Amino acid sequence: MPAMKPKMDHAIKPTNDRPITIPNPQSPVRFRVTRPRTADLSPALVTAGGMRALGGGGGIVSGRRQKSFAAQTLLVGTKSLERIDGGLRGRVRIQPVSMAQADLHDGQTLFAVNDLFVGARTHVSARYRIHHGRQAEAQSSSGIIVSTGAGCTGWLQSVVTGASRVSRGLGLTESDPPPPESYRLGWASNELYFSVREPFTSRTSQANLVFGRIAPNEPLVVESLMPEDGVIFSDGIEADFLSFNSGSIATIRLAERKARLIVRD
Repeated sequence: MPAMKPKMDHAIKPTNDRPITIPNPQSPVRFRVTRPRTADLSPALVTAGGMRALGGGGGIVSGRRQKSFAAQTLLVGTKSLERIDGGLRGRVRIQPVSMAQADLHDGQTLFAVNDLFVGARTHVSARYRIHHGRQAEAQSSSGIIVSTGAGCTGWLQSVVTGASRVSRGLGLTESDPPPPESYRLGWASNELYFSVREPFTSRTSQANLVFGRIAPNEPLVVESLMPEDGVIFSDGIEADFLSFNSGSIATIRLAERKARLIVRD
């Protein structure tokens, strides 16, 4: 069964020189427009309450309320950033935000501010071969999560909490889940986390390479063994994905460019 398209309250489609008013961040509005897939668009994250962003140039390329931002956020292109309402000049600070990048062997690229998902589109096991550092193995699992510093308080925290609670329930540990501060990466970190969800061991699949850090010189490489329904998507937006079927090879690494979080002082 195909994945259901997430319900969005508003879809924003910027046009050249047309101002877009961003509602108050306390409102429940969720934003989503197309993410960039070209390497020449340097993005910026904009938090706002009542400020305006102009379309054109890169335009507003992605945005929705993120758990980790605790504010309304929009991802905009460099040219749009230069045209943000002049009234905010001198009253904002800029914080760099690291992103994850997935490159397919056919040239397609997908970026993520919070996390990437690599796996099956439906509720079946994802089959693939994973390579990291000097380790490599075939796996069958519920997919791989790659988290940035900004995403450490989202999907990754759920994975860590669940694993800890299962271990405690089985009597393997008496410890509570570790506090997020103990493993959280900084938003501008030059590393990413990867974690394998529900790995299954069999004669043809292993579960030794299930968690680790992706350093700048040590990407994660995943080769699909799925004849159909293999996908890679970012930031929880399942409807916008890259196909990842048998023969596809994804190289996942820290993106060279960074987003810039614009925060009103």
